[in-house]
Amino acid sequence: MRIRLSWLILICTSVVIPAVLPLTAAARPDLRESVLVAFDGQNGNFVDGLSMDSAGNLWGVTAWGGTATDCSPAPGCGNVFRLTKSRSGWTLQIIYTFQGGSDGQYPTGGLVFDAAGNAYGETGSGGSSSCACGTIYEISLRSGHYEKTEIYSFSDTSTHNDGEGPFGGLVIDSAGNLYGTTINGGNRFTCNCGTVFELSPSRRLD
Repeated sequence: MRIRLSWLILICTSVVIPAVLPLTAAARPDLRESVLVAFDGQNGNFVDGLSMDSAGNLWGVTAWGGTATDCSPAPGCGNVFRLTKSRSGWTLQIIYTFQGGSDGQYPTGGLVFDAAGNAYGETGSGGSSSCACGTIYEISLRSGHYEKTEIYSFSDTSTHNDGEGPFGGLVIDSAGNLYGTTINGGNRFTCNCGTVFELSPSRRLD
């Protein structure tokens, strides 16, 4: 997937959240919790977001954990995982383990899917740029196995203020355009307050 980044808007806000009084409600006796999988560090740590594909499988990311060792002080660089349901229950499959550095690390915000079933997500750090400002990646099924491809690496330089630290998850429209936010960057040398961005299927800028 070739992409073009459009810098939509810079965000610099001060948000005041009013105190919210707790709401009381009668317990629902017909609700029952089931733990589908318990993460143990090796298969992930700090689960962040779930999405469902067209087949009913659950996909998500762990911001930490996994088998990589190049993400100190965090315990691992994070995973992409899938939960598949069968008659015997749910089966966990680790789809991809991030290696840190240029591969990206600390995935956040879950995944979104395009019409072809490709998944897209973000890492809050790492990537091919010198600042390790984070990445947007694609997970695609090719020749019977899943492959991860970095499709955008944030750089946030003085001449290319595209943001730093994508966070909060992506949104995808019917044309395949991806939208998201960064928590830093943009007017890096004045405010460093973050961006809202669009990635379009066109030529790549990074």
